Amino acid sequence: SWTGTRGIISLAAALAIPLTLYNGTAFPQRAMILFLCFVVIFITLVVQGLSLQPLVRLLGVKPAGDEGREKRELQLLIVNSTLSFIDDECAAGHGSRFKDQLKKKYEALAKQLATEIQTHKQNENAEGEPAETGLTSVQQAQLKITQFQRELLLKLHQEGNFSSTAIKEVERTMDINDLQSAQALPAKERGADQEA
Repeated sequence: SWTGTRGIISLAAALAIPLTLYNGTAFPQRAMILFLCFVVIFITLVVQGLSLQPLVRLLGVKPAGDEGREKRELQLLIVNSTLSFIDDECAAGHGSRFKDQLKKKYEALAKQLATEIQTHKQNENAEGEPAETGLTSVQQAQLKITQFQRELLLKLHQEGNFSSTAIKEVERTMDINDLQSAQALPAKERGADQEA
């Protein structure tokens, strides 16, 4: 609404006012009506026009076309944080083979996301979703990772560094991945997971 020019229709109506009344006398205050319409238009063009750029900066308005790239940047941040989480806490009670298996999965995803972000920067029309993999054989570790990712996403949402749209899309992708991972488990393991 700040960018809209006001008074154009009023000016057209003011210019349609006749110069004289039926009895031949001049229309009262016609010049004042025209002047006021010109003032309104001038203020909306000059004052609002010159203040638009600082207002956009103040409000932090971002272009709408960045959502795809922002979503991938958010996913990459979560994947990189997940790798740190795996190094620090997740694999403490498990062997190095298990740790390497988890790290390979997330490193491959991080590499794919980085490639997609780079491609998106080069060509804004490029689209593509990262390929997601199913659960590993160690179900508890994947549940810890999923919980960590969701907590990180909630923290990032509270900090406000990413738009609500990107947060919701990444959360939706996480939900879909959780469903796909649960379906990838054999029925026996799925039942054990629900009991836990």
